[in-house]
Amino acid sequence: MNFFKGIIKPVITNNEVNLSIKNRITNSLNNNINRLTQSLVLLGFSVVLFIIAAFIEAYLTIGIARLFMIF
Repeated sequence: MNFFKGIIKPVITNNEVNLSIKNRITNSLNNNINRLTQSLVLLGFSVVLFIIAAFIEAYLTIGIARLFMIF
């Protein structure tokens, strides 16, 4: 969220009043690179977990249900 906030409303450190979009994105990326990297790593990890969950749901759920439903 801070990445987009830095683009929309940049923190002006020098006497530059009008920053270009390229400079806004670069400054915001430099200020928030750690948080952005952590967010992307968590996104990748969650995608892997969703793929594992989809595999379990598709192939193992019916077999497990049949195992426990003896009657």
